[in-house]
Amino acid sequence: MSEHAQDFTELSGSEVEIEAFGVPGTLGRLVAPLANPPALRMAHEAFWISDPPRAQDVHAGFVTDICLSQSNEICIRVIAPAAYRLMVDDCELAWGPLRFAVAVPEYQECRVMLAAGTHRVTIHVVHEGLTTRLAACMPGFVWVDVSGGLDSRPEWFGRHLTEYLHTGLRVSPLQGWMEWVQCPRVGTWRREDPSCDPGWKRVIPLPDLEMILGPACASPLQLPVWPSVVPEMTGHGIYRDTYACYRFDDPAVAFMLADPAPDPETGSDGTWQRFDLGRIRIGALELDVESDCAGEVTIAYAERLGPDGRPVPVVAASTGPTRFLQKYAFSPGITPIRPLQSLGGRYLELRLACTGNAEARDVRFRERDTLGEPEGSLTLHDETLDRIWQVGIDTMRSSGEDSAVDSVRERGEWTGDVSVACVELLGTGWGDLTLARRALYHAAAAAREDGLVAGCGPGELIYLGTYAAQWVSSCVRCAELEGGTALLADLEGPARRNIEAILACIRDDGRHHLPWSFVDWGYKPPAKEGLEPAVLAHVVAAVDAWDRWQKLLGRDGVGEDFKRKADHLRKLVGSAVAADPGSYHAAVLGERIGAVDTDTAVAATLLQLQSSFPCNPEGKRLRDPTQASPAIATPYFTNYSIDLLLRAGNVDEALDIWRKAWGWMLECGATTWWEVFDERWSRCHYWAGAPSWQMSRRILGADPTLHDGHPAIRIAVHPGKLRHAEGRTAFPGSGFADIVWRRWNDHILYQVSCPASWTLLRQGVPVVCAPGITEIQLTESGQAFLA
Repeated sequence: MSEHAQDFTELSGSEVEIEAFGVPGTLGRLVAPLANPPALRMAHEAFWISDPPRAQDVHAGFVTDICLSQSNEICIRVIAPAAYRLMVDDCELAWGPLRFAVAVPEYQECRVMLAAGTHRVTIHVVHEGLTTRLAACMPGFVWVDVSGGLDSRPEWFGRHLTEYLHTGLRVSPLQGWMEWVQCPRVGTWRREDPSCDPGWKRVIPLPDLEMILGPACASPLQLPVWPSVVPEMTGHGIYRDTYACYRFDDPAVAFMLADPAPDPETGSDGTWQRFDLGRIRIGALELDVESDCAGEVTIAYAERLGPDGRPVPVVAASTGPTRFLQKYAFSPGITPIRPLQSLGGRYLELRLACTGNAEARDVRFRERDTLGEPEGSLTLHDETLDRIWQVGIDTMRSSGEDSAVDSVRERGEWTGDVSVACVELLGTGWGDLTLARRALYHAAAAAREDGLVAGCGPGELIYLGTYAAQWVSSCVRCAELEGGTALLADLEGPARRNIEAILACIRDDGRHHLPWSFVDWGYKPPAKEGLEPAVLAHVVAAVDAWDRWQKLLGRDGVGEDFKRKADHLRKLVGSAVAADPGSYHAAVLGERIGAVDTDTAVAATLLQLQSSFPCNPEGKRLRDPTQASPAIATPYFTNYSIDLLLRAGNVDEALDIWRKAWGWMLECGATTWWEVFDERWSRCHYWAGAPSWQMSRRILGADPTLHDGHPAIRIAVHPGKLRHAEGRTAFPGSGFADIVWRRWNDHILYQVSCPASWTLLRQGVPVVCAPGITEIQLTESGQAFLA
């Protein structure tokens, strides 16, 4: 047994690998909806280099030559645990990572038409050997399946790419290793001859891989060829290093301490250029360096500028040192710089260190943009509100790489973030729920032994009681926005175990021992230890959603025991808020489950939002995650609280809050929304995009739902003082519909133009509308204008 095969044997017996990632009894159901074609065994086609130098931070290159006797379409399926690049000849087919839950590894499938003859297939893979927010700790491997008219079975060769340095330095404690290339001809390995060039050996198969990973299945998300963005150059000059250090001392410190405008008499160490991407993006800066001497490129990625106006390649709240930097050697002539690693930021600084002349050419940013341009749109004929809607959509787009990620700081897939904001934003902007659906499957595939779904994954697994509860509601909402119950059928087993696990953590008196139950940043639990009405409200909402889940599948709903427990907890929430009606989080969440009257919840919301920063410039700001204060408001919780205001008819107050709070971020130069109302936190966090989906759902007024398991549209316009609105939104199963409404005396004229027939749910009765233009007169009823 090889040393590397021994790694698999040791890991397969690990309690963490088996218990944390396995989902006993549900794996088959989880694999089935992903597998098309059927799941493939990981034992076949999985391999690694024969002599890995260490257990971490190993770059490996693999090559095979395939022969075709005639032109044919070939299909290549690939899985790797971290970043990889798959190429045929000089054509890039895939650039990962494509993250996956260990229990359900997902492959990327690439198809390419090739002429008769010999073609080279190459794969560059990095083995992190550690757990990050993107991926779990796994042994190094690559799984490849090549098919389609091949004359013979591919024979793979691999070698350790010694061109990449092992520095011992991570980008951050939440992400992988720094990418640092010491050989300027790093790309030439793809053209080497494994039969005679040094370092190449036949790969070793990994038959024990199935002891760790589940069967391979097709990912519902197939990575595109990532688009290129040409960044705007904002400055250039020469620099001089002032931090005399050894090579692997702190590179971020050395970078930030460099003098960007040295006295020419002291000399310089190279040139710099700065760029602005317009908004935060995730990807990598590519370029060609033309030089008359050898040198080194440094690329810095930053989500903000420092006080001196320079990009800052460090990210706060990362639980340790950060270095959002990459380094690549170059040689005389033209050297292509093609990072394998992807990082995030808005501002870039490129430094060329050499003793002669060097110039950067064809500078472009390859963006991991899965979503692309949105098809949804909205205008309320208010410049500020329209801009707020658009920035929310842009923020979601900036966060949509192979998963919906929370920030460039972590790039983690947080279940609660997906549940409260991502599902709605994807439905609003794109009508495509793939990223949200994957996150829901990942959470289920990484459930605890008791069935509690993961709150963060599929890399580092973190369990949150509230996020597990929100997962249930999110599955139902995802089904509504997709227009079908397939997801509910697939995840019914994991959902039942999740609900049982949640309720098993709640005592009859309402006290709980749920794992970390996040309610909001700045949230301060009640003084009465253990009884948290806001947390209990999430639990009750989950049981209510589970009841609807069952009925949508044609069942009778939840059992009487579940109902009794939920109703008991509902009463506890109501009693707690009655004793403290100003409790913002409990009142808002309590209103959603019918435990708190709407007027009480509205009063608590207006008091909280209007008295807190930035609506109140003198209000308290949330400086760091350790702060807990009832005087703080965040964008996250407005996914609940401002939605309440809109439903309750307090539309003008909601519009005023948006103009002041989100308008404040716009005034500060935000082009993607910040995590909280403070500039020192993450500068790109899609959960702050609540205004976008709320404007489209509540003000434009078309809200998808399911009626008897079929897609339908509820129309309820909450206009406030607005006189008209128009936009474009997805009607599940019918395409995108263009909507225009205008107030006319005591009613609203509502016009829908849809390319296919659709179903209007009018007072609970389905009405089929023909393709083309449908005009509806809405009349005022309660707090909205209804069809």
